Amino acid sequence: MATIVAACSSRAVFDACAAWREGDGFTILGMGLPGRGAVNRLGRRADVARGLAPGLVACGSWGPVMGRVGVDGSVQGMDLSKFKKLGSLQSRTIFGSASPAIGLDFGVTGLKILQISEGSPPALVAAAIVPTPEHLLHDHAKRFAFQLDALPRAIKAGGFKGTRVACVVPAAETFCKLLQVPKNNAIPLDEQVAMTASAALECPPDAIICRSVELPSSNATRTDVLCTAVPRAIVDRLLGACRAAKLELVGIHDEFTTLLRAFAAASPTVDDSGVTTAYLDIGAAATELVIAHGKQLAFARTIPAGGLLFDEFAGESLGYDQVAAHNARLEVDAADASGGAIVTELRSPDLSEAIAMLCEEVRLCLRYHETLFPSRSVDRVVLTGGESRCRALCMRIARQLKLPTQLGDALALVSRTGTEPSMGVDLSKPQPGWSVALGVCLSPTDL
Repeated sequence: MATIVAACSSRAVFDACAAWREGDGFTILGMGLPGRGAVNRLGRRADVARGLAPGLVACGSWGPVMGRVGVDGSVQGMDLSKFKKLGSLQSRTIFGSASPAIGLDFGVTGLKILQISEGSPPALVAAAIVPTPEHLLHDHAKRFAFQLDALPRAIKAGGFKGTRVACVVPAAETFCKLLQVPKNNAIPLDEQVAMTASAALECPPDAIICRSVELPSSNATRTDVLCTAVPRAIVDRLLGACRAAKLELVGIHDEFTTLLRAFAAASPTVDDSGVTTAYLDIGAAATELVIAHGKQLAFARTIPAGGLLFDEFAGESLGYDQVAAHNARLEVDAADASGGAIVTELRSPDLSEAIAMLCEEVRLCLRYHETLFPSRSVDRVVLTGGESRCRALCMRIARQLKLPTQLGDALALVSRTGTEPSMGVDLSKPQPGWSVALGVCLSPTDL
């Protein structure tokens, strides 16, 4: 039986429990937060027990270990130890004497801007989103230019503190590949990786900036390396845009490592080195697949299938344009999630082919991962990203993958009072699409 866990604010937990049901081998669970203020306040343990139906699992930011709620409202097996302060992720982190860095995520549907402060758990300072105009959804270059132009105004209007920013390079501009580099003591590994990546991209080595993670391997003649590379021109453009906006760029990261950092913060003191997790960040244009051994990155790949592809198939099946198909898809999912009957005017779009394409690519990646690590088959799948808000979609993916599956909302780890600036985003609802933005805020400022 696959389990889907919804990590969200307390109101969403109560809504999920009110519509709770168990069928088709899936259990919808709720994950609440004992945050401050009116937005996500759960308060004492008894409040959590009253808010959850018997048999559901509760997992809050006071501890990473799950427990079960009994019929009498008691919470059994719950580790209620408080979060430790987030430790240093590398030798330098965002938290210091200066203002915490503002995280930037140049997403397809919008530019997400997030700032958090140090704490146990970290607290929200401000959040904002700049929506992407419809005509730019499929144009990466013009969309990126639009977002860079809108950045200074959004930071000024969004209530952010300081001028230090860190960003994630858009997935469309990121090359990620597992490289097998022959062992050569005469040439540093970083140079070998750069040469191999430049050959694969058919460009000079100095035209790209590479970062690599060496993977464990028993092969004596080669080194397995997970390489991410971005065009140097993109980095120069980011630096120039920040200088023009009088912002200090202190970190540039890729989506894979930032996604992993966001979820690693959920259990900083737990030894999960023996657990293999596949994270699926289902976005608008693509799905980022990250496989981790505990908290260590082991595999990553961008799959060119996401919400826009689902809208395309929905439009073909319903005879709608893209916008109408997108709205119809969300309306059908909302009606199904509410537990009520779908009104006759709502026609359910046929997404079976699109979902099958995505799941087949994921299965290929999982099989390839097992060839690299025969003793590390995937134990669980975590679905995140903006498209994971569609419960019916997540259920269908879980059924096809046939693995224990959870929904992950990393932003639920951040405490809030409800008075923080949140331009364009409703933080009273689950926001799984902000996991990468949170990961940027938790990443080193190493520029």
